[in-house]
Amino acid sequence: MSSAHQLDGVSQLQQAKAAATAKIEAARARRIIRLKQAKDEAKLDIDAYKQEREAGLKELELTLGQSNTDSDHKIGAFTRYEMSNMQLLYTQNKEAALATLLREVLTVTPSVHRNMRL
Repeated sequence: MSSAHQLDGVSQLQQAKAAATAKIEAARARRIIRLKQAKDEAKLDIDAYKQEREAGLKELELTLGQSNTDSDHKIGAFTRYEMSNMQLLYTQNKEAALATLLREVLTVTPSVHRNMRL
């Protein structure tokens, strides 16, 4: 009976080992599934965060773009005003500047240079 009892014990150990192996494999499979789910959830969170940041960036670009457009219009208007003002001043002072230049060039008073010894 002893050997029959030992065979029973060996078969029970083999069954227990098979059951333990099955439980370990099932636990590994569950762990792999949980890891995949966690990875998928993290990817969804990352995508949502990325979309949120891109929307904020586009909004900021629009705001700054409008600001630049307003600045461009203001600078353009100021430049046109200054150009017309300079053109007006040129027209008003052209004859006087030319007359002064001609007077200085044509009016020569001969004199001896101060370094010249007599």
